[in-house]
Amino acid sequence: MRYGSLIIVLCMVGRAVADQMANGSNGVNARVTGLTGANIPIGQVENERPGKAGYDSNSNSASNTSPTGVFFQTTGGLDSANSHIGDHPTGVANVMIGQSTSLTGQTAVDYPTYEGVAPGAFLYATASGTFDEVDLVESLNRTAKLSGGGVQAINMSIAIPVSFPEEPNGNY
Repeated sequence: MRYGSLIIVLCMVGRAVADQMANGSNGVNARVTGLTGANIPIGQVENERPGKAGYDSNSNSASNTSPTGVFFQTTGGLDSANSHIGDHPTGVANVMIGQSTSLTGQTAVDYPTYEGVAPGAFLYATASGTFDEVDLVESLNRTAKLSGGGVQAINMSIAIPVSFPEEPNGNY
């Protein structure tokens, strides 16, 4: 039987207050806050990993998004190029650290070249490979320990189908 533990790290590194300049019909304009995530290590754990521009093929990555490290489960070192990549994690990484221009000189086709909310952050992304809770916890732990254990926040936006005991109207 495998047992897992979960490390949760919460850290307040700065304060940003949203105002009418930062919020609008197009969403949040992170640049107005003056915060770019510069040199802050952050993480991403999904069942697949994002593509890394300049490492993975152009068809498997967003040209403006290059995570600092891409990993698979708890295997040592970087994940193999063009392996375990998903559209959802690549899109999420683009929102997190996307640069305003292409890093590879390639024109963005599948992923528009928008600047992410923290383009200066160092993103460490791990693919758990499954939706199994133990694999996810192990991937979270691995990601939290990267960058010398300095990862400040980890995003998980996995959509797992669940069933609830109640009816759609909320009754049992």
